[in-house]
Amino acid sequence: MEKLIKAVDHPGFGICMHFGGWTGTKDENLAAEKAAAPYVCHTHIPWDCCEDPALPQRLKVLRDVNYPGYYSVEQHSGQNEYNLVEAQLGKIKAVLTSWNRGGTGELYPTREQDPDKRVPW
Repeated sequence: MEKLIKAVDHPGFGICMHFGGWTGTKDENLAAEKAAAPYVCHTHIPWDCCEDPALPQRLKVLRDVNYPGYYSVEQHSGQNEYNLVEAQLGKIKAVLTSWNRGGTGELYPTREQDPDKRVPW
C-alpha cells in the first residue's frame, strides 16, 4: 500500500484508517496503525476501539504524525445509535482535549499520574 501511495504522490490521496480493522493480533493491529499513520486522510473509529483503555495510545499514532484531519466514529449496533455515537465522540474529545491542555490523554489517570484526583480534561 505504501508503494502505491508513494507512486500516486498526491496530497488528495491517502488511507482511511479503520482502527482495529487490520488482521492479526492486537499488537499487530497497533503496528499496522502506526505504519499507516503518515498516510491517513480520514478515520473510522468503531465502538470497541472507543471502549478500549488503549484509546489514547491508538490515537497517539495520528498525533505523532501531526494528523490534521477529522476523527469519525462508526456505530453499527442498530439500537440507540445517537446516544452511543455521542458517547464515542465524548471519549475521543476527552483524549484530544487532554492533549491540548498538556495532559497525557489518559481517560482514567492513576493516582500516580494525577495525585489530586482531577479529571484529565
